This record gives sequence, C-alpha cells and structure tokens, in this order.
Amino acid sequence: TASGPAALLLVIDDASRLSAYDPESGGAPLMGPMDLGHGAGRAVTHLATTSSQESHLVVTADDAGELRVHALRVVARRENRTKDEEEKLAHSGRQMSKLNVTANFSCSFALPSA
Repeated sequence: TASGPAALLLVIDDASRLSAYDPESGGAPLMGPMDLGHGAGRAVTHLATTSSQESHLVVTADDAGELRVHALRVVARRENRTKDEEEKLAHSGRQMSKLNVTANFSCSFALPSA
C-alpha cells in the first residue's frame, strides 16, 4: 500500500539490540540493529509497545530491573517516479512507498524493590 505496512515486527537479538522489519515484504531491517543502551552484561528480558496510531513507544526492561523508553518514528516516503513508472508498479503489486523507521531514547527508570 502507499502508506506502508499495517504492522512492524520488532526483534531484540542476543546482544539486546532492536531491529524493525516489515513483515509483509521481509528482507533487510527497516531500522537497526540498534543498541538499546541497557549496558554491557545486561540482557533485555521484556519488550512492550504502545498500540496508539499517534505515538509509537517501545519499553524494554533488563535483568537488573532498568526500564528504557524509546520513541519510534515511522514515515512513509514516496519515491519520485513518472506516471508510467507508477502505473507499472501498481500493476505489479509492489510497494509504492519506502518506509523510514527511527528510534529516539526518551527516558530510563527503575521500579523500587518490594
């Protein structure tokens, strides 16, 4: 579609780095792998995302109890094409736009022990 995929697949690898993929097209990551900043020797144990269309937040928690919040920005950019090129792409079923995904660190915190 011209607006991009309906969902993103977020993956955390063994080194606690975040990547974002388009599950519809597969292939190379749209973003990452990106260091989440949890520090050496820390393993990310939890990942949560917002379901809002207005803001895309990713919260990760590590094995030491630190939580980190990153804001994802997802932008669909149209490529400059002639009308003939657009018609050919439309008939081929290929995507009409290119998705750009970036992440910015927002904050970190730890919950007090019980």
